Amino acid sequence: MNSTSKAAASAAEDVTSKIFDLILSSELTVLPSEGELCVQLNSSRTTVRAALQTLQAQGIIIKQPKKKTTIAPKENWDWFDPRVIAQMDRCYPHEQILHHVGALRLSFEPNAAALCALNCQMGDLVEIERGCTLMKEGVAENAPHKFEEGDILFHRSIFIGTKNPFFMGLQSLIINTSILSISSTLDDKPLESSAHSLDKHLALFSAIRFKRPDEARTVMRTILLDSLNKIFPDKLPDYVDFIK
Repeated sequence: MNSTSKAAASAAEDVTSKIFDLILSSELTVLPSEGELCVQLNSSRTTVRAALQTLQAQGIIIKQPKKKTTIAPKENWDWFDPRVIAQMDRCYPHEQILHHVGALRLSFEPNAAALCALNCQMGDLVEIERGCTLMKEGVAENAPHKFEEGDILFHRSIFIGTKNPFFMGLQSLIINTSILSISSTLDDKPLESSAHSLDKHLALFSAIRFKRPDEARTVMRTILLDSLNKIFPDKLPDYVDFIK
């Protein structure tokens, strides 16, 4: 991509964000016309058109010939798209998001851990262990960002270690949403309180390394339930009893 193309792509991305902001910050059901958006955003018609195409691909807007561009219901948006996920906090109450994320993680991550125990290769084990190391350093240094970085790497590497293309394809969705719940469990307390979580992650790494899929599934489920107990201390979501 040459410099001109990069500039055009950057401009389109900027305008896409601005239109998305307009959608999220208002009660609009239809968008202004392309011409009105050009004036409002001080942008060219080509750039606005490219931005609208992106939003249409994300399921955020509905464009039809000779009709106004309408805003699609949020449940129709492409929640597999990381750019849409990044705006989730602006679309739904935070607790509701964490409720949904918990169901998603419980549905897939225990089985991903079992598959990883069966199929992972040496390179995957290296990455999972690297995640553990970062978490250890985070606890030792009371560095939440390092702990979170290690936690994310740990869980991402497990999905990659399944060697199942469908699970590997899901890893971006689950990890991008899981970041919300991981961040919510790292409160203002000293990270010494996360030592129990670290021990569980080390136990999971051991189960995966020694190819014990049933144990890996059980330990992953325990890790997720511990996280949900931190997020919902008064009452766990009802789905906990049914998603096995």
